[in-house]
Amino acid sequence: MVPLADMLNAADDYNTNWSFDNKRGGFVITAKRDIALGEELTDTYGQKDNYSFFLFYGFILNDEAKNLNF
Repeated sequence: MVPLADMLNAADDYNTNWSFDNKRGGFVITAKRDIALGEELTDTYGQKDNYSFFLFYGFILNDEAKNLNF
């Protein structure tokens, strides 16, 4: 579990990357670009369909709700 990363919202134009750093023994979140003071930190769940989002994360994307194939 990565509690801090779980608090970031997903976005198409996400501004962070996160990965596991073996040397540090933990997850590291890095900025992809300069992030303005007060700007939301965002990441991506990757390219998945709403079925996968719902199954693994418990949510769906509104703009794809019509494409659910349960």
